[in-house]
Amino acid sequence: MRRLIRNKLTGEYFTQNGVWTKNVLLAQDFPNVRSVVDVERKYDLGGFEVVLLLAAKPGKYDVVIPWPAVT
Repeated sequence: MRRLIRNKLTGEYFTQNGVWTKNVLLAQDFPNVRSVVDVERKYDLGGFEVVLLLAAKPGKYDVVIPWPAVT
């Protein structure tokens, strides 16, 4: 299972170098929720969701968790 950050508006995924991409294979995989919070604070992200990707590519069984901005 991969834990990804996806922009709610564009559908792009956050990458390790701090940019967004449509290519899910280039998305950063986060080891835990704490690391998602750390990245949110570092890059001041807003309007994103955490995607629990259960296979190599997005599918109907993935879990999407809306995420409010952390303050």
